[in-house]
Amino acid sequence: MAEYRVLKTGEFDESFYRLNSIARKRIGRFLDQLQDKGGMVGKPLSVPFIREKKFNGNRLYFLVYVELKAVLVVGISTKKAQSVVIAGVKAKLGEYREMVLHMLQENPYL
Repeated sequence: MAEYRVLKTGEFDESFYRLNSIARKRIGRFLDQLQDKGGMVGKPLSVPFIREKKFNGNRLYFLVYVELKAVLVVGISTKKAQSVVIAGVKAKLGEYREMVLHMLQENPYL
């Protein structure tokens, strides 16, 4: 059984469906890892709960909420756009936390 619930933002979904099928399969396997291992996957960024996973020259960004046993996948970018994406994630931390709480409240069996 999965230890962490993996949630996704609309921004992630939009980026995900623009990728080729090989990249989507790789991300799918990575999302499975997140369910099992949560914050033990990927590289921590400026704070431990903001993490990234590199794949095929891209980066997948996610937030780990250990106390909620949830992971929110927030986006995908290239190395070139990394600093802009990370700044955007940091600016929305409060909004993302509220989103996670709402998603978990709406469907506690995710």
